[in-house]
Amino acid sequence: MGHLPSLEITMAVGSVTETVQVSEQATIVDVSQSKVQTNIPASVLANVPTQSRSFQSVIQFAPGARSEPLQNSTAQTNGNYLNNGFQIDGASNSENSYLVEGQETAALQDGHSAVNVPMDFIQEVQVKTSGFEAEYGGALGGVVNVIQKRGSNEWHGTVFTYYRGDALDAAPNPTLIKNPSIAANSGGAKKLDQPAENYQPFKDHYRTPTPGFTLGGPVVRDRLWIFIAAAPEFQAVQRTVNFAAASGSPGARTFSQNVNTYYSLARLDYLATRRFAFSDPGHTRIRKQRETICHRLTTPSISSTPARPTALRFTTAESVMSRRTWFTT
Repeated sequence: MGHLPSLEITMAVGSVTETVQVSEQATIVDVSQSKVQTNIPASVLANVPTQSRSFQSVIQFAPGARSEPLQNSTAQTNGNYLNNGFQIDGASNSENSYLVEGQETAALQDGHSAVNVPMDFIQEVQVKTSGFEAEYGGALGGVVNVIQKRGSNEWHGTVFTYYRGDALDAAPNPTLIKNPSIAANSGGAKKLDQPAENYQPFKDHYRTPTPGFTLGGPVVRDRLWIFIAAAPEFQAVQRTVNFAAASGSPGARTFSQNVNTYYSLARLDYLATRRFAFSDPGHTRIRKQRETICHRLTTPSISSTPARPTALRFTTAESVMSRRTWFTT
């Protein structure tokens, strides 16, 4: 009592262990340059739902970039205008640069993004909003650069298919219009508005399958790599129109439009030395279109000659293949 007890414990000497852990983490802020850039990798392109299968639908992921519908082109897909007009940091669509592997692809008329690249061909989309390098001096707004996939020291590939069709779409929104079967000031009443009704448009019948594949690997390991890909898109649209008796050819008639677009990519990457690399990508887009269109001729109300459809029209168009070779050091 009154003192602290002591307890002696003998411990054996254990083995000596040493662990050296080295970790590296990319800097969040690069203090060596002032550009503001957003990189959208292939994992985001594959997993995030987007408006379409084109790289233009992810430009809005970058801060300061937004879609500008009034600056879209007049081209349509399945009756919808293409989403290819953008404002970046307040600059208009014509002030931006849209590049694919460093090659300018903007339209000469209004500067919109005129070339599509399938997402399965893309490794990364770069959106530079400000402070970018001097090599992009022609851009007064932003710079969008698409980096395509390339081969590596391991063989890899994918087989895919996509399908879009009217059966998977909801019905178009109804529109409130005046009843065309009742004339204004009906029965002699002055300032009598025509009754309103909801107009429900019919959906066009369309289907767009897009099969494809990608394949890349080494030709000579650590020296020469190859990557090939293809993704044809077959778009078919049909519309049935009921002509009135006054047209001269009453009854239902079906009009169709078939647009086949063939996307392909083939590239070779050669590493001559550790400081000298040679790349030869070739991106091809061939578009063929065939359509049947009925033109309606309007005639004055005093004429007894009814409106009549003209002959069918068939058109075929092909785009030019693009290829660019460059060196990097």
